Amino acid sequence: MVPQVLVDTQHPHVRVPAGHEEEERIVLNVGAHAVEHFTMDNDGMAFAARFGGRPFEVFVPMDAVLAIYDRESGQGLMFEAHPEGAPGNDSPPAGDDQPRKPAPHLKLVK
Repeated sequence: MVPQVLVDTQHPHVRVPAGHEEEERIVLNVGAHAVEHFTMDNDGMAFAARFGGRPFEVFVPMDAVLAIYDRESGQGLMFEAHPEGAPGNDSPPAGDDQPRKPAPHLKLVK
């Protein structure tokens, strides 16, 4: 199985290499053999990967993830996209010095 992540490249905090996106989206292979230093928490996922032979530090906020699926079978999860401030982004208030973060929403795809 090869885990892949479909990412909305128009999200303001997405950090992916330019020129690799298609229709404002990018598919990232996040398999153990494709990435290094993978970390993931409630804020997002970060890892090092090579694009066209060049190293790049990737960052994807969780609310920019549109889907996670297996490349071979196509099975996985699709997430609803909610622009910042749209209904469904009911995150608890952050501290006075931090902006509010939208809550991710999951949708089961069979």
